[in-house]
Amino acid sequence: MPVASSTAPINGPLYLPLISHDTVETPQFQPVDIAGVAYQLYTSASPDRNRPLQKIYRQRTNSIDSTGADIRVTSIDTARGFDVIYRFRLRDAAGKPVFSQTLRKTKELAAAMGEDFVIDTDPFRPQYLGYLPAFGSLAFLVGFGPDGSDVGGDLLVLLDAKTGRLRHAGVNQWFLGASNGGQPLLSADGQALLTSYELLRADGRIINFKRPNTSVGATTWLSNHAMLVAYAPDTDSLGHDLPMRQPNNVVQDREGKVLAQFSLNAIDNYGLGYDLHHYYLPATRTHYFFDDEGKKLGLISRAAPSKPQIVPLRSLRRFNSPQRPGEVRFQMKTELGAKLTLLADTVSGALRYYLSEPKERPELP
Repeated sequence: MPVASSTAPINGPLYLPLISHDTVETPQFQPVDIAGVAYQLYTSASPDRNRPLQKIYRQRTNSIDSTGADIRVTSIDTARGFDVIYRFRLRDAAGKPVFSQTLRKTKELAAAMGEDFVIDTDPFRPQYLGYLPAFGSLAFLVGFGPDGSDVGGDLLVLLDAKTGRLRHAGVNQWFLGASNGGQPLLSADGQALLTSYELLRADGRIINFKRPNTSVGATTWLSNHAMLVAYAPDTDSLGHDLPMRQPNNVVQDREGKVLAQFSLNAIDNYGLGYDLHHYYLPATRTHYFFDDEGKKLGLISRAAPSKPQIVPLRSLRRFNSPQRPGEVRFQMKTELGAKLTLLADTVSGALRYYLSEPKERPELP
């Protein structure tokens, strides 16, 4: 029996289609469908060389001079760039303009990008994700950061579908930060949009996931009305993890009400950003989360997300061939090379497992 895909959507297509970033202007309009009506959309990004940007950074560090005495050294670095103009144009199938919108990196998008990235961000053409009927908006991703660098991320930008007015600009993900699969996740009813750091509701309310001394590691939908926010510890100036005083996983609803909290290390940060070891199996309507370090599973039923279960692997039966009728086989892999194979009985929910680990764990930086 084939291995099920770990990217299987929950109850239909929750994922908006993602197009990779590029910096190339596309002068022709692309066909798009909005509420069953054909339109043509144009997006571009170009540097405004009439508006150069510059910021001087001064940093003081401890050092030792030629005599061995402690001294304070001031280093100076200068970042330079240009403003960027983002253009969005929509017209109907006959070529009649619907709207034309222009956004600037230094104005409308500055707060979302942050001061440092406003200076050091190359022009990335906005990528169209789709039409959100409940929001009355067109959704775009706008990349930010130096071209070719792992530093940066992308913004979620929502424009009014009729007027082009900017309705929202916020961070969708950091490339070295939290994970939501790389793209906003739409609820099954289309009324809420989940990014790596916040929940946007169609009624205009925004719920932010920030907590003291923590970083958001990953977010994902558990059902149409509940989501999981997995946290990782923040670090101090020396790179040491700050203590987390609360469980690192929070189940909450679309009102922001906490339904459950539990401790499980199902995220790692050994690659580019955080990775959530998660699989949803439609046949059992259950989410499975793998804690490689603690050798535990977290199980959350789609029907009852407020009642998570923590199951040590040692309490499960090991897999011995053959695969039984009614069992579905699936896998979760970690950045350090571990591969957990689970076989779930679709009637009883019982699990069997096999854990494959590398003989030598790769050295961490």
